[in-house]
Amino acid sequence: MEEVHYKPFHKTYRLATYAMIIAAIYPNPEKRKIRWFYGTMVALSAAPFAIFIMIAIYRFWMVGDVVNVIKQSTVGGPFLGGFLKVIMMNYHEESALSLIDEMNADYAIYSRLPAHHRAIVGEGIRTSRVYAERGYIAFISFCVLNFPFLASVMNAYIFLAKSESPKYFAHDVAIPFLEPDAVFISPYFEIMTVYTAYCAFLYLVNFMGYDAFFGLCINHACLKMRLFCAAMEDAMKAPTREQMRKRVSLVIQSQCSAFSYVDTIQEVFNVYIGIILFATMIQICTCMYHVTEGYELDPKYIVYTLGTIAYIYIPCHYSSKLKDVSSETATLLYCCGWEAVPDLWPRKALLYMILRAQRPKEIIAFNMFVFDMERFVAILKSSYSLYTLLRS
Repeated sequence: MEEVHYKPFHKTYRLATYAMIIAAIYPNPEKRKIRWFYGTMVALSAAPFAIFIMIAIYRFWMVGDVVNVIKQSTVGGPFLGGFLKVIMMNYHEESALSLIDEMNADYAIYSRLPAHHRAIVGEGIRTSRVYAERGYIAFISFCVLNFPFLASVMNAYIFLAKSESPKYFAHDVAIPFLEPDAVFISPYFEIMTVYTAYCAFLYLVNFMGYDAFFGLCINHACLKMRLFCAAMEDAMKAPTREQMRKRVSLVIQSQCSAFSYVDTIQEVFNVYIGIILFATMIQICTCMYHVTEGYELDPKYIVYTLGTIAYIYIPCHYSSKLKDVSSETATLLYCCGWEAVPDLWPRKALLYMILRAQRPKEIIAFNMFVFDMERFVAILKSSYSLYTLLRS
C-alpha cells in the first residue's frame, strides 16, 4: 500500500502558524519566556495607540459627539480584543498545545490508512487550507488593510494634486496635549502614519492566527468523525470474528478521541467566543450607526460593517458544521452494514455508539449560549434592535 506522508500542523498550515507566532499565541512551552517577553514588548508598543483612543473617546463623550465616540470605539474595542486573545491563548497554552499535538499524531496515523480513507483526509485538509486558513486570512486582511490602503491612496492623491486638503491616517486619532491640527505637521504626520500602519498590522495578525486556528481545529474534529464512521463500515467487513472485534474496539476509541477533542476546543475557545458574541452584537450596531448617521459616507466603515457581520458568521458556521457532522455520525454508523453481521458483540457496541452520537457535540459560549446559525440570526436581530434604539 502506497503511503502518503501528511505533514505536521506547522508545515501543513504555514500561514496560520506564522500569524500565531507573530501574535505571540503559538503554544510552545520551550519558548514560553521568549514569547512572554516578546508579547509584553508588543503590548507596550501598542499601548500609546490604545491610550490615544481612550482619551479621544473621553473628550468626544464630554462634548456629546456620539458619532466620533462610536468611530473611535469601533476601532479601539477590537484592537484591545486582539490582545485579549493573546492572554486567553497563553492561559490555555497546554490545552491549545494538546490540540496541535493530537492533530500531528493523527496526521502521522493517516499516512497509513487505506486509499479511500486517505481520500477523506485529503479532502479535509484541502478544505481547511482553502477556507479556514487562506480564505479567512484573505478576508480579514481585506477588512483591516482597507484602512491604511485608502489612507495611502488619499495621501498620494493630495500630494500629486498639491492640494491643501486634510491628510489621512489608517485611523484618525489625535495626539494628546497637541493642537488637533498639529498632527498633520511634519514630523508628527510621518510618525503617526508609520505608527498607525504598525498598529493596523498588529490588529491584523491578532485576528489572523487565533480565529484561523479555531476553524482548523473544528475542521479536524469533523474529519475525525467522518473517519471513524468510515472505519466502522470497514470493520463490519472483517473476515474473522476476532478481527472484527478488534477493529470495532479501535473505532470506539476513535469516537471517544473525536468527542474528547471537541471538549478541548470548547475549553480553549469557550470564553472568547462568549465575549465576541456580545462584542460583535454591539459592534454591528455601532458600525451601522456610524455609516448612516456619520458626517460623511465612509467606505472604510461600510467594509468594516460587512466584515464584522462576516466575522461573527464564521464561528457560527463552523460550530453549526460541527453540530451537523456530529449528528450525522449516528446515521452513518447505522448504515455501516451491521445487519449482515451475526456476532452480537459488534451489534451491541454499535448500539452504544449510535446512542452516544445522538447527542451532538456543540460549541457553547460561556457554557450557556450554543453557537450555530440560529445564534447568528439572533445576533443580527439584536444588533438591529440596538441600532433602532440608538437612532430613536
